[in-house]
Amino acid sequence: PDRKTQNEFTKELCKSINRPYLFKIPSFFIQLFLGQMGEEIILQGQDAIPAALLKLGFKFKHRSLKNALKQINSNL
Repeated sequence: PDRKTQNEFTKELCKSINRPYLFKIPSFFIQLFLGQMGEEIILQGQDAIPAALLKLGFKFKHRSLKNALKQINSNL
């Protein structure tokens, strides 16, 4: 349920695998190489909230991206 932007996700992922987060890709390059698909999927994104699951009382194993990535890395 921990909502993140693509930029926030990438920073957290890089931190969890001890890799540098060097820079953001300029939107111009995404539009140039991926066209409308890149615009819709990467630049606009989705503000997805698991409202139905939360309403039904679903309990997430990991409430944050940081904890989920930590668990994945500990299993590798």
